[in-house]
Amino acid sequence: MTTGSSLWQTIFISFALILIAFEIVRGWRLGLVRQLVRLLALAAAYTAGLFAGRWFVPILRPFLRVPDLFISVACGAILALVVFAAINLLGAILFKRTGQQSAGLVRLLYGICGAVLGVFFGLFSVWLVVVAIRSVGAIANA
Repeated sequence: MTTGSSLWQTIFISFALILIAFEIVRGWRLGLVRQLVRLLALAAAYTAGLFAGRWFVPILRPFLRVPDLFISVACGAILALVVFAAINLLGAILFKRTGQQSAGLVRLLYGICGAVLGVFFGLFSVWLVVVAIRSVGAIANA
């Protein structure tokens, strides 16, 4: 039987809705440009983690006595976090939040567009949680 209890389904749906609502509010506060910078940072971090993690394997192999796959994954994850944090910090330094906009109409459009992008970030986060749960379940089932 593959169906879960209705209690767990309700808890998961509630968690998903709270996460999406949080990202909408966060998107409103950050505004359009900072949300676009977050999107760029996410893409750059994913690319850096996926491709550049392998570059550190020959350097770290003599120092770490673990399989190359673990070195690549660990270096890729650390590099992805560094790239994501650096691009977000640069965006925070260069661009204003919604509340810092001077004109009322600009502030409103800035916030609405940021909130719409927040919906996509929230849905992306929920998708990541679903993939993680399904992966853990597949591993446990095997």
